[in-house]
Amino acid sequence: MEWENARRPVENIFVELKTISAEWHLLRCKVEKTERENCCLKTEFLKCQQELALLRAQKMEGLPCSKKYMCYCQAVRQKRKAKLARSAEEKAELMERLKNTEIHLGVLREAQVSCRGPEKEDVKKCYGET
Repeated sequence: MEWENARRPVENIFVELKTISAEWHLLRCKVEKTERENCCLKTEFLKCQQELALLRAQKMEGLPCSKKYMCYCQAVRQKRKAKLARSAEEKAELMERLKNTEIHLGVLREAQVSCRGPEKEDVKKCYGET
């Protein structure tokens, strides 16, 4: 009977551990995806900056370059810069959630280990008995 009473909380912790682990994995995947997007955006941003610098240099050399096209390039650059900033904010938020999930996962693992122990003292700790 006592074993049955001790088994239920351990099973509950195990289920919660699985849930938190799955959430951690999902957050990790989101962080990796955000990092890949961030890298792509940085590459596009640098390419746009290079194009803009080249167009400015051509204009300085006397080659005709329409103001309309320069404005378009500047607008594209600004959009990419804003998207890059949003991506960085999202990554920071995801990293914070991931950190909190990892902490919660560690706590649950410790609780699971302490409830598995054969000593009655550990089982009593799980139930909050003194």
